[in-house]
Amino acid sequence: MRKDFDPSPGLLPERYARGRWERVGEGMVQEGVYSVEMQIDPPGAMAAAARFRDAQQQWHEHLMAHQPDTPIAAFGTGLAAQAARLHAARQRVHRIREQHAQLLAAHGQHAHAEAAAVGQAEETNVGGLTGVQAGLPAVGVGGERR
Repeated sequence: MRKDFDPSPGLLPERYARGRWERVGEGMVQEGVYSVEMQIDPPGAMAAAARFRDAQQQWHEHLMAHQPDTPIAAFGTGLAAQAARLHAARQRVHRIREQHAQLLAAHGQHAHAEAAAVGQAEETNVGGLTGVQAGLPAVGVGGERR
């Protein structure tokens, strides 16, 4: 990343500003200290993705149950063609809203699966590191082996 790159706050979860990383939102990284630590919360991400997915599925079901209705007869005989065009436009917009809700629900499902995969990978990596650390020889303060 370029040193002079400074996107507007809030566009990215982290931003590069004046030669140091700042975390926008919860917690701040200490000035002048670069951190290589990465904290993840797969169960929290899975729960958030599930809530998002469920909300979008409910919204999709609501949209499917409430199709738009245009009383064409209320427009009178002279405006029936315009009323039919209005009804067709409302139907198209409603279908787009349904498809969008369905797409967002699918993305919520994918996000849930990705968070689960990250959690599984984290557990696998921790188990692998524990096995590696268990096989290392004990080293004293000065570097001498015990």
